[in-house]
Amino acid sequence: HCTLLYFHALKFVEFFISYFMTVFVHTKIIYYNIVFFFFFQAEDGIRDAQESRGLGDVYKRQAQVIASVNLGWNDILGDSIYSLVHSLLPLSGLLKLDLNYNSIGDDGARHVAQLIQDGSLTFLDLVKNSINEEGVQVIAQALGQNRSLKALHLGMNNIADEGLMHLAGALTTNDTLLTLDVETNRIGPQGVEEFAEVLKEMNRTLTAINLQDNEIGDRGAVSLASMLESSESLGMVDIRSNQITITGCEALAAALRKCVVPNLNLDLRSNTVMNADVNSQLQELSNSDSQIYIQWDYSPESVTETGTNQPAHEVESPDYCPESETCLADQMQVERMLGIIEDQADIAFDNATWYLTKQPELAKLMWECAHSDGSDSAMMRCLEICHNLLQHSITQQAEIFPAMIVDTCLSELGYFCQVLQRPPSAGPVALHTTFGTVPERFGSLRLCVVDLVCDLLQAPDKEVVESICKARVLQIILDHFFAYEWNNLLHCSVLQILSAGLNGESTQEGQQIVIKHIFAPASAGGCGLLQRMLDVYDTKCPRPDSQVAQTESPMQEGELVDGTVLEKQLVAASLTCGYMNAIIDTTIMLSESPHFFVEDLESEELTERWGDFIQTVLSQLKPIMGECLGGGIPPQSAAPPCSQM
Repeated sequence: HCTLLYFHALKFVEFFISYFMTVFVHTKIIYYNIVFFFFFQAEDGIRDAQESRGLGDVYKRQAQVIASVNLGWNDILGDSIYSLVHSLLPLSGLLKLDLNYNSIGDDGARHVAQLIQDGSLTFLDLVKNSINEEGVQVIAQALGQNRSLKALHLGMNNIADEGLMHLAGALTTNDTLLTLDVETNRIGPQGVEEFAEVLKEMNRTLTAINLQDNEIGDRGAVSLASMLESSESLGMVDIRSNQITITGCEALAAALRKCVVPNLNLDLRSNTVMNADVNSQLQELSNSDSQIYIQWDYSPESVTETGTNQPAHEVESPDYCPESETCLADQMQVERMLGIIEDQADIAFDNATWYLTKQPELAKLMWECAHSDGSDSAMMRCLEICHNLLQHSITQQAEIFPAMIVDTCLSELGYFCQVLQRPPSAGPVALHTTFGTVPERFGSLRLCVVDLVCDLLQAPDKEVVESICKARVLQIILDHFFAYEWNNLLHCSVLQILSAGLNGESTQEGQQIVIKHIFAPASAGGCGLLQRMLDVYDTKCPRPDSQVAQTESPMQEGELVDGTVLEKQLVAASLTCGYMNAIIDTTIMLSESPHFFVEDLESEELTERWGDFIQTVLSQLKPIMGECLGGGIPPQSAAPPCSQM
């Protein structure tokens, strides 16, 4: 994805003003309250600052079609969306847009609706964006005219009954949408009644609906039951946490006995009550030959005097499907997620986070299937699914880290090391760029491994950090950081790893373990990163001699360097390698971190060098770090797309 640099869209107007954008796009990343600056080498062929028109112009000039843009978790507000949408509209091949966890509001929704109406999107994620009834009304109007969108995620907004009614109206004319996610939206029975009526009478294409954590109650459940009796398309219905009682469950059980759709997955967990009779009906349906998979809460020990059952949150939901059918159904679902078997519009992959949140036990099966298939594409999907799931936990509910997912990933650390140590399996080896020839590409598979390691380091568990350090996977990643001088995506990912180590959610003891492992010298069993960074800086930016500094005598140790001289050195150094900014950002982060104590690295020489570096370099650099250190416009040459880096 071209946007793995996580462009901070609030700065679009400031940094992408027409006629002022150069080949370096100054991007801002907010990551756990630490602000980093990166300079994205625009390997897109733009060399004339007067002809550049911002991000959209960069994308238009890419030789390869950009199919996916991810700008989730960037605090994007509605007043910034106009610039973003008009930058993305020229991308005729754009299929997926992820804007989850921003704050675009109803104003931003109006602009995004233009992408739905005029674009080629097949996947749109607008989860938690402060969208109300007015915003979803405009989205629904565009959806009614759309003929490409397959998945629409609107969870955790505020669309209520009226918003769902607008979406129902859109589905009377839309015959392409397959997945609709409207969880946690204050939706009640009135909205569900109209929605179910539309699905029953006028729509035969929607295959998955997520209504989790709303307020549909028995009335809404009865409406859905009536719809399920005749539905020929719905394969997944999630109505967890919806205040459904025995009445609603009985209506659903009766409807399922008449249901004709194959492979229906119905999730009823975390609702108000359940008795032995309804439990028996659901179990009978699950054990039938209809291939209906139902999840619900029932524990005989928690049945009250009235014969009802309170939500059994601590009781593991039983798997009532016959074992062989369940395994086959799960394997087919996982293979669709991994692209091993055909999946219409990649719906299973796009909804993989949803599936694994419901069934974390599928993670082990997913890794097994990826290894069994043996293709890079299946393994990349597996890595991306785990990455997305862990990111969801990190940003939304770090205290509830998915232990089963983490454990399966840790069991693959040996495989991660193998992948990182071998070159990409496909494509030409050499890559010619505007800055010279890259003898070997890093490859997307290895980059996915790096991102997943970064996610694992943020687990609030000392044992996870210890396992990663013992596997020596960080040593391999840091070696690649210096070896691939122009791979900005790799440098960005490594900087996030360092941030996770210094500012992650692990225990204080876990943080000290990873910090010492990364920065301690090799003689002390560490990766030696601090020493390597200081060595690189001294090589690329040597202490100025008498001519450069315009002084009568050479510079003495501990003597301050003029900030302007340092800035010129860094500009020159940035033209020889692409990781200088990451090195400077890391050293500044270290100097300001309350968790880093150079004395803990047990090296007197390193302690002395670090103190001198802070005094002579960082103290002069910090005031000018707001300026671009990316250097001038590189010479003209034929440049490949950034995705090939």
